[in-house]
Amino acid sequence: MNPGRGLDSALIDYRRVKKEFIKYLEQKKLHPDTAQRYIHYLDKYLTKPIRSQEDIFEIMNSCERGYNWLARSIRNLLNFYVEVKGLDEGVAEKLKKACKMKPTGVRAIFISDDEIVEAWENHVINQPEDIRILFKLLIYSGVRASHAVPLLNTFDRAQLIEIEEKGIARYPILEFSKGQKRGYFAYMPLEFAREELRRVKISYRDYTERARYKRVSANTIRKWHYNFMIENDVPESVADFIQGRKPASVGAMHYLAVARQADRLYSQLVNRFPV
Repeated sequence: MNPGRGLDSALIDYRRVKKEFIKYLEQKKLHPDTAQRYIHYLDKYLTKPIRSQEDIFEIMNSCERGYNWLARSIRNLLNFYVEVKGLDEGVAEKLKKACKMKPTGVRAIFISDDEIVEAWENHVINQPEDIRILFKLLIYSGVRASHAVPLLNTFDRAQLIEIEEKGIARYPILEFSKGQKRGYFAYMPLEFAREELRRVKISYRDYTERARYKRVSANTIRKWHYNFMIENDVPESVADFIQGRKPASVGAMHYLAVARQADRLYSQLVNRFPV
């Protein structure tokens, strides 16, 4: 890898350099447990080569637990590429901006219905259509941004499941899921699905930079959505299913039972969303 190569041509292929990287960590005399954690997170999340900041944004947004460990792991891998493989430091620094550490010890943020409405009326409604669609999809479905973004980028109306008698629709998102926790569907009101939902070209950077407003972000919307369901008498087991927290090993019979229950209970929420 030649120094000075631009960001677009950067290639971080963890699988190819894994053995060298392990030796690099040993030379750094890290605590064995720390080095082992780095390898664990890289094994789990860096399944494909990294060519851009966008790739790292996608990886980071797919991580719900151990975010800072994943960030440290990638940053150490980038240091390895600079010191051993000759990656330009400027390129590495640009890539690191996509995996910044989050402050620790910060209390969880829970937003209100009023904050959702304020974000929509004062900010999102003035954004391009793709941002408005993404914002509403997050509000209605509560899915992870790492599911919502590829859903919109690859949306195929033929895959949309419309349940007209209940006034709802759901779209399969299993193909976008990673790790042990998998989402089955993105739920939404049928009216939104028919009249507004469409394929749009949108990136993770778009939602992080253009869809945020004060305390309202994809992460806080997801927490709000869960609380919204619980407050509207949706059992936790069903709320977990709707938000994709069911393990991949759910049995077929149990899956069908929960899916039917989710359809029925979600239909009761359609007219209660604040936007």
